[in-house]
Amino acid sequence: MKLLTLPSVVQRNVFELLGFKQLLIISFCSKRTRYLIQSLQKYRWIDIKFVKYSFEEEDKIYVNVRSENINEGFILSPNTLEQLVITPMDVFGMGSEIPICLHPIYYGGRYIYDKEQTQIVVQGIHDYLYQFFGSSIDYEVESIEDQPPANSKKHQ
Repeated sequence: MKLLTLPSVVQRNVFELLGFKQLLIISFCSKRTRYLIQSLQKYRWIDIKFVKYSFEEEDKIYVNVRSENINEGFILSPNTLEQLVITPMDVFGMGSEIPICLHPIYYGGRYIYDKEQTQIVVQGIHDYLYQFFGSSIDYEVESIEDQPPANSKKHQ
């Protein structure tokens, strides 16, 4: 990725033009890229209050990142055999063996995943965002059911 060869001032200016969702997608390229984004953009996320995981009807998962200046998120939709074929991508630090990818139609704001792998996908996303933002913000779970999905663990 040629961006990594540019001076840090140029990299910072390029990242300034991008929103959270775009930076998140670029961070999937490599650990080096993720660390670069974290170090150059950390000040933008200093006022993030929480990351909320909402488990909704039809097994959709909404992830919302919120601060005074940011209110962005993305959606994960389950996939069934009759629907789109998932071409596994290495997103959220999960290897290509975990069936999750960017939705081919709703680029950047929606991902599709194998419904049978919900627990692994949710935990992988949480682990990635926890590493990305750190422990100084709240991570909340909201569910329309009485309980969040089984085996949802929180970092302490």
